[in-house]
Order: sequence, then structure tokens, then C-alpha cells
Amino acid sequence: MTPEEAKRNVLVREIEWWRQSRLLPESYCDFLLNLYLNEPGKRSRFGSAVRRIGNAAPLKWVYVFAIFSLICFVFLYFSFFSSTLQIAIAAAATAGLLALAVWRRQRAPGGARFALGAAMFVPLVAGFAVLDSGGWLNPAGMAVLFGICAVIWIACGVAFRMALLQTGGLLLAMGAYALLLAGRLDEPAWFEVQLCWMPLSVLFIWLSWFLHDRVPGSGAALFAAALVAWYVPEIYSVLANADRPLVETRFLAKTALLGLGLFRLRRHWTEWVA
Repeated sequence: MTPEEAKRNVLVREIEWWRQSRLLPESYCDFLLNLYLNEPGKRSRFGSAVRRIGNAAPLKWVYVFAIFSLICFVFLYFSFFSSTLQIAIAAAATAGLLALAVWRRQRAPGGARFALGAAMFVPLVAGFAVLDSGGWLNPAGMAVLFGICAVIWIACGVAFRMALLQTGGLLLAMGAYALLLAGRLDEPAWFEVQLCWMPLSVLFIWLSWFLHDRVPGSGAALFAAALVAWYVPEIYSVLANADRPLVETRFLAKTALLGLGLFRLRRHWTEWVA
């Protein structure tokens, strides 16, 4: 150990003693440690977080473990609750997580994104449990669930300016639309499936152009949804065990048409998506 390293170790121990004896505020001690540690950002932040946990008041420990126990209790016995109580719990959890995401959006963006992601999946997962317990796990019930979740995802995506959430919401809405079509069309012909989805793809592209400068993130989200809707008929044909060579031919023809259109209009749609 060099004399400089020995001196630095002495100073670090002295700063730690100042922290433990509360002679200096913890933020000042972190700043001083950043001056002497070899990896200040990594070691100081981790050590500060661990020390905050260790110095937490007993009431905070009780509060954290009470919330954790409550979450575990609800998770384990959720299926035994009535449908009304299940819906109320899911709505309360979603609203609480959204409020937490809004509150921590500026102070802790990472934690806010985690809370927002959890808030998006709570109604989807809880919705399946509600449908199962109520005997509504059928295409109509799932279509309603997907529609409700799509509204939540799109609204939060617009509010938080996140194109990913808007895309997920549009895909959920397309899932609800597909379930409704499956309940009304019995073994549809290939051109009927094309007529159900091709106009929707064109509509999404037009909306991508119309809303890209009005709603942040909507251009990319709608454009991605349009690309998915463009190929849904071929996906349906594969799932329905249709004639594979014919499906491949239609897929290649639509891919060529899509590529030509994207190339000819590349100066326009790149502005919508960017």
C-alpha cells in the first residue's frame, strides 16, 4: 500500500465516523467520499443506500413489511374474493401505482417507469382472474378486457409521452377487434379477412400522419400498429392451417408492395415516426 492509499483510507474512515456520529449531514459525507474513493459513483451510491436502510426508523420497517404482507395476502387469496371486490382492488392498485409514477416522475425516473409498467399489467392480469372466477373467460369477455386495458395503455402513453405504451394499447385494441371478428365470422374466406384488416392498416397510417405532430409518440405507435395489421390476415391463415404455398405467395406479394410503398414515401413517413 502506497502512502497516498494509506492516507486516503484514513480519510475515508474518518468520514465514515463523521457519518455515524452525525457530525456532518449524510449528503456532505457522500460528497467527501466521492473525492477520495477510486469508484465514487458506484461505491458511494450503493453504500449510501445500504446505510439509509440500516438507519431507517423502526416504524418504517413495520410500514414496509406491513405493505409487503398485504400484497402477499391479496395475491394469494385474490381468487377467493367476489368479482366486485376483485375489480375494486385492481382499480385501487392501478390508481395507486399511477399516482406513484406521477409523484416520482421527476425525482426518480427509473422508479416511476417501474411503477407505471406495473400499473399497466395489474388490470390485465387481474382482469383474467376476474373473468375466470366469474365464468366470463370467453371471447366476448376477453374482448371487453382487452378494450379496457387498451384505453388505459393508450391514455397513459399519451399522458407520459411514451410511444411504447401507445403501441401496446393499439395492439390490445387489435386483439379485442380480432376476438369480436372471430365470434361473428365463421371460417371466413381469405378475401374477407383481408377486407377486415387492410382498411384498418390504411387508417392507422393516415392517423399516424394526422396525429404525429399533435400527440407525442402517436406517429411511431400508429405506424407500428399499421405494419402489424398489414400482416394479420397472413398470421390468421397460418393459425387456421390454410394452404401454406398460397399464404407464402400472398405474404411475399404484400411484403413487396409494402416495401415499394415505404421506399417511394420514405421522405414522408420517416418524419411521422421520428
